[in-house]
Amino acid sequence: MTVSVQNSAVYQPVNMKVNKPSVGVIATPDRLYKPVLYSHIKATQEHKMIEHQLQEQIKKTKPPTKDTPKAVYVLLAAAGAILSFPLIKKLIKK
Repeated sequence: MTVSVQNSAVYQPVNMKVNKPSVGVIATPDRLYKPVLYSHIKATQEHKMIEHQLQEQIKKTKPPTKDTPKAVYVLLAAAGAILSFPLIKKLIKK
């Protein structure tokens, strides 16, 4: 049987000695995994408590204010005046 790729890592010539890989010692765990079981009632109580605390914090915080700076109004008025200038000029000429 011939192998098409001679440089393959799988290819082992017949006359070469094959060294077995050394395997390290497997360390056993010091204790077994103990799963934690939760009850549905306890989970529901904790969820209600967290929701209540969240609602209290929402009530205590102030809502954000949306104060627009006066400079924005000034810029909008100036832009409106500049854009409406040709229309006003036509109305005055008539």
